[in-house]
Amino acid sequence: KFLLNSNECDVDSTFGNGNTVLLHSISEIMPETLEEIKYLIKDKNANVNVKNDDKMNALHMLTNFTYRAYLSNFLSKEEKKKLTEKNSNEHMKEYKNLLKEYLELLIDNGCDCNQDNNIGQTPLLLSIENGNFTFAIELIKMKKREVDVMKTDLNNRTIFD
Repeated sequence: KFLLNSNECDVDSTFGNGNTVLLHSISEIMPETLEEIKYLIKDKNANVNVKNDDKMNALHMLTNFTYRAYLSNFLSKEEKKKLTEKNSNEHMKEYKNLLKEYLELLIDNGCDCNQDNNIGQTPLLLSIENGNFTFAIELIKMKKREVDVMKTDLNNRTIFD
């Protein structure tokens, strides 16, 4: 926050492989990340459509936030050892709610859900290729923006392939 509040710092500056602070935060989701992302978008006007070197925007990065990543980052080792079918279902609900919150934040602030990455994948295509079907389902169910389900990547694959 100190650096971002200085007049010398551009919130959309890139580093490494072209990630901005926003893209980096979304790729490393932890319990406190949602508040960081809200701050970046709402207070610092971070561009939700900026793309890294692989032409991935914030939604592409969010496809990495799987249920497994949620359990890994949000549950202690003791809680993970005690996972049962009942509390696993409860954690899945928590994960879906958190994922929806991220999706709504990004889409409500103009993130393009049909943006291609460097191999022609939209966030929907990338999520399915990565096995993050929860992301795909929640993105389609939101109906806040039209999601092109027939979009093909550079290999002419669709979500149905």
